[in-house]
Amino acid sequence: MRLFPTLILLLPGLLPLQAQQNFWADANEAARPETALRQRSFQVNHYRALALDLEGLKTALQAAPMEFTPEATAPLELAMPMPNGGAKTFEVVESPVMAPGLAARYPSIKTYKGWNPDNPGETIRFGYGPKGFYGTLLTARGAVYIDTRTEEANPLYMSYFVKDNPNPELWAAFECQAEHNEEGPAHIYEGDVIENRNPMGQVTLRTFKLALSCTGEYAQFHGGTKELVLAQMVSVVNRLTQVFERDLAIRAELIENNDEIIFLNGATDNLSNGQTSTLLGQNGPVINPIIGINSYDYGHVLNIHNTGNYGIALIRGACIPELKAAGVSGFANPQGDPFVISIVAHEMGHQFGANHTMSTCQNVNTSTAFEPGSGTTIMSYAGICPAGNNVQNFTDAQFHVISLEEIFAYTRNGQGNTCPEKMLAGNSEPVVGIPLEGGFFIPTSTPFELTATASDAEGDALTYSWEQYDLGPVNTGLGNPEGDSPLFRVFPPTESPTRVFPKLEKILSNNYDITEVLPAYGRNMTFRCVVRDNNPQGGAAVWAQVGFKVDGTAGPFQVLSPNTFADLWIVGSNTEIRWDVANTDNEIVGCQKVNIKLSLDGGYTYPVMLAENTDNDGSAFITVPDSETAQARVRIEAADNIFFDVSNQNFVIQAATEPGYVLNLAPNDISLQCLPAPAVIEIQTASILGYDEPIALELIGELPEGASYSFSQNPVNPSESATLTITFDQFIEETLNLRVRATTASLDTAYRELQITTVSNDFSAMALLEPVDGRDDIQLQTNFSWQGAADANSYDFQLATSATFGQESLVESASGLTTAAYTPESFFDNNQIFFWRVRPVNECGPGPWLTPFVFKTISVDCAGSDLPNDLPINLPANSGTRMSNLFVTTDGIISDLNVKNVEIRFSPVRGIRATLISPAGTRAILFDGNCFTNSANIELAFDDEAPEDIPCPPDGFVPAQPEQPLSVFDGESTAGQWTLEVRIIESGFGTGEIKGWQLEFCAAASTTPPILLANEVLGVPPGQANAVTADYLKAEDDAATPEQLTFTLLQPPANGQLYRWSQDEVLATGSKFTQATINTYNLVYVHDGSDTQEDHFTFIVDDGQGGFIPTQTFNIDIDENAVVGTAEVDAGNAISLFPNPAQDRVAIGFRQAVRGEAAVRLLNLQGQVVQQRRFPEAGRQVQLNTAGLPSGVYFVNVQAEEGVFTEKLLLQR
Repeated sequence: MRLFPTLILLLPGLLPLQAQQNFWADANEAARPETALRQRSFQVNHYRALALDLEGLKTALQAAPMEFTPEATAPLELAMPMPNGGAKTFEVVESPVMAPGLAARYPSIKTYKGWNPDNPGETIRFGYGPKGFYGTLLTARGAVYIDTRTEEANPLYMSYFVKDNPNPELWAAFECQAEHNEEGPAHIYEGDVIENRNPMGQVTLRTFKLALSCTGEYAQFHGGTKELVLAQMVSVVNRLTQVFERDLAIRAELIENNDEIIFLNGATDNLSNGQTSTLLGQNGPVINPIIGINSYDYGHVLNIHNTGNYGIALIRGACIPELKAAGVSGFANPQGDPFVISIVAHEMGHQFGANHTMSTCQNVNTSTAFEPGSGTTIMSYAGICPAGNNVQNFTDAQFHVISLEEIFAYTRNGQGNTCPEKMLAGNSEPVVGIPLEGGFFIPTSTPFELTATASDAEGDALTYSWEQYDLGPVNTGLGNPEGDSPLFRVFPPTESPTRVFPKLEKILSNNYDITEVLPAYGRNMTFRCVVRDNNPQGGAAVWAQVGFKVDGTAGPFQVLSPNTFADLWIVGSNTEIRWDVANTDNEIVGCQKVNIKLSLDGGYTYPVMLAENTDNDGSAFITVPDSETAQARVRIEAADNIFFDVSNQNFVIQAATEPGYVLNLAPNDISLQCLPAPAVIEIQTASILGYDEPIALELIGELPEGASYSFSQNPVNPSESATLTITFDQFIEETLNLRVRATTASLDTAYRELQITTVSNDFSAMALLEPVDGRDDIQLQTNFSWQGAADANSYDFQLATSATFGQESLVESASGLTTAAYTPESFFDNNQIFFWRVRPVNECGPGPWLTPFVFKTISVDCAGSDLPNDLPINLPANSGTRMSNLFVTTDGIISDLNVKNVEIRFSPVRGIRATLISPAGTRAILFDGNCFTNSANIELAFDDEAPEDIPCPPDGFVPAQPEQPLSVFDGESTAGQWTLEVRIIESGFGTGEIKGWQLEFCAAASTTPPILLANEVLGVPPGQANAVTADYLKAEDDAATPEQLTFTLLQPPANGQLYRWSQDEVLATGSKFTQATINTYNLVYVHDGSDTQEDHFTFIVDDGQGGFIPTQTFNIDIDENAVVGTAEVDAGNAISLFPNPAQDRVAIGFRQAVRGEAAVRLLNLQGQVVQQRRFPEAGRQVQLNTAGLPSGVYFVNVQAEEGVFTEKLLLQR
């Protein structure tokens, strides 16, 4: 097996070569003699007759580059004829399906592939041989075949859609007798049901060496020479590869000496033509001595079966030496789509691991029967099942998702991955998702739709196939499901990510059929959306899955009015829409709101929203919009579900006959008004027949106490809009039933209903409680609690080591907490600062996070011992005592003792008592048969401060409280021999051993917190900046330098910004700065210019040595008389600006020369740096260019060795 480098991608911007002439022309078939028509066992009745300049095409194709070469970036452009007229242009490269040596011996046989540059999802595989041209196009409208129509030197051709030429009589006797390879892996590995395959990995193209043999009878059918037969075989492999490469990134290559197993004489080929089961066992023994068993990855034999159409293959046989040749395909006329896709692709699918997918037919495989009736995909029996069970009479050129899963499992993770040559395809798998959370319910007998989302890194043309993935009773008959039997057929992939169930055309025509059956009883429903990227270098297929249920007590959900031709709407009228709720508002389906949409084209699109999120109560009044049509339909859909219904028939919307106006509220039903936000409703009007009288508006109904409303414009002229705003000054929860009244001078008063359901968001009572802010004595773990709020449905909790609460710093997080408390799952590190916070959550979503509390775990000095030298020590199965000794040389007085890494093997552990004995003879029982389980391992640490007792099973080395406290050793010396005594108190199931234990002597480290020497109010003029200097904020610590004293910002200023000036960095929650930052005048506050009197920020300080100052507040006074400056310098060092006001340039003068570098920044009123420069030698004057800056107030800030200075600058133009 070899791994090749990545394929060469099709680079954008390179122009394809163009074939300058059209080689195809429409032909008059009547001019050809009847004897020239090619005889077929299947009829092609709907086709386009064509003549081809084959020699001219061959000449043009000499310019087609070879795939996977640098030249392939400029493919050849060729036009190919379509059955319904016209042509599609494809970009073409040569793509051999024969090994190089075989291709060299038969230069008359060539194969190519291409893709539509306007829709790369449309592909072509074609070629030519001694008998002419053939091609297969996979297009958006279906598979197209181009084949010879006549048998003559210059034949006619036909271009036809496969779907337009079904042949009911074709399959009268077909049967696939697939056999299982019981030695191989299951079709899905146990416990590995792949619901979502979405890894966005690199696609690997797998090439399998194919040994394709044939009987002498097959060879004679196709001309009786090796060249003619090989040409036919190549056409089969070329067409197969088109599908396998797109769906599976698999291609076949005929082996170098494949012509040696083309047998021309049926009397001497040692193959039993027409006897499929016999051929299955004959093929390998016949071909292996000729070509060698190691020359191919899988084999297949083609034959003529005159009494029917038979195939047989061994499932999962590829790559297994003794099984890999077990594949047979037979047909009375072995050519064309029925043979290539329905038989050969089907049987080779078995060889790669796929089972049958149909559910009602012969040879059903119950574990993969995901398609109703005969099915339609390659591994189904489309067209060959008993009468009434055929979904269609031809096979669609695609694999069902279960077939993809099975083939992927075998060829990527099973033995089928051991033999192919592999090449990176230069393609990555797309990403697919379904924006639905499964487990919901839909009503019975009601249409629904499913939508997926997908993206592709290469921008490939994605196609979507929604496929049912349910198993139930089989052979119940198409259209007669039982249990969870499949209901919906598979359709070819489309460019739309949405599938409507059943097909929209069936819904609009009220013409349902048994291939798509809406569920009529309670059951499970599962669907997968398969996304193909159709990459021409090697395609990828991924999928996502969603599951839901049908409520047998609800449905059908139906539109009642408008629903017939007789319904008539008049533009501008107030009209009722009615529907049958059908119990869909129950607790199971839970549909409380619906959307009502209007179609103007007979139900295909719905551009007009008539009512959004309105109550699912069966009735809604709407104003008929100004949209005249004779093809109106109404769609009513669940607002938060997937089901809907549509008017059964088109109805008419007529223009008004008298002047008037249209009045709409958008929205007219607010089901979630989250207070204290105001409710905002747009009043939309339109004039009918030139009506121009002003419309006076009024809100009618009882508003809650303290609420008020206003219209942005009142009255409003027809065709203008106004905004209704309702404000609330209290937190209430109720449903408001209001009306907007509209009056004009000449028309009747109009009313529009308005319903608003308010949700209170009063979280003012919430407060963090325990652990209190600033606590510094927490060890190992603590519980958290807070004051809840009545308006909160749940709470989110976060614990982090940084006030940013970034993902990398989160220690624990929880959501959906229904009580105002949390117990952490993990233990805390010692000498660590932690931050915790909580936020409320209700119907309106999450509220704001409370300002975090901070706490610190204790600082501890610990010294651990080595492992004892006498380990391991065996334990007897019955009674007895064993001791492990540890000698400690370090002498000290114990203040805290822990026993770490205790590891004892004995089954059951309840038969063990473990005791620690000190050098002084003091004893403490650690473990005393605590767990009444059959566990065989003790893996614990013992600590008096551990939050929990001994867990059962006692594993994971978690800290636990011992049976007797270790504090009995406090005050004793550490030095001497310590002993772990293990006694058998209950006979075990076998011997055991003491594997490990260690001691840890700990003492709380004494830490001295920093001292906050200064925390003074800083004065800042409005809209200006000032430095926070050490005169205003200063901490000191005997154990830490200014560079080590770290401030952490917990809550930044609300009315300005805090800058680390030297780095032009705006500080935010969690940002850190040091005392050295303050000392060097680098911490600067910039006011935002708002009309505010004060501001503040909060912070903590730590020295990195365990000392810490809990949350403090730094206050800022916004005062126009405040003095700006950050250093105690002589007044003579002040700066001056001239001119001021300035226009295009300003000079900055220093009354005393600046020594060395000066950094100059120009800030706007928002504190944003709009220009900055560094002057290495500032001297007495520097200049700034202000051209291009808008007029306004700015601040010039200078940092130099002498200090930091700020001066206001006015630009005027």
